[in-house]
Amino acid sequence: MAWKVDPNEAEERDHPTFDGVRIKVLYSREEHGAAATIVLSRVPAGVAIPEHVHEGSDDILHVLRGRATMEIRSSDGAETFPLVPGLVVRVPMNTPHRVFDVADELEIFDVFAPAAF
Repeated sequence: MAWKVDPNEAEERDHPTFDGVRIKVLYSREEHGAAATIVLSRVPAGVAIPEHVHEGSDDILHVLRGRATMEIRSSDGAETFPLVPGLVVRVPMNTPHRVFDVADELEIFDVFAPAAF
């Protein structure tokens, strides 16, 4: 059982869906039997993450570094706000959201609960 993981030793790989985005899977249901998926995501300046939903998981993001803009849509309308270091965002499951205008490379500690994979 993996009680701890060093992000510096985790393998960085291409995001399976979003071109230009790189991820390090720290914990997952498939690889570790974890109840949540935890990923470090790196989004280079100029790259956007198009609108998408997570059908079975909330998405909780903690911005570690960088600057960008995020939009979250709900039945109440859309909210657009800056992503800056220290910000924590919860996107409920099945909620459309996107990241764009990445001015400085983003590094995001991303938790999907329950586990996305």
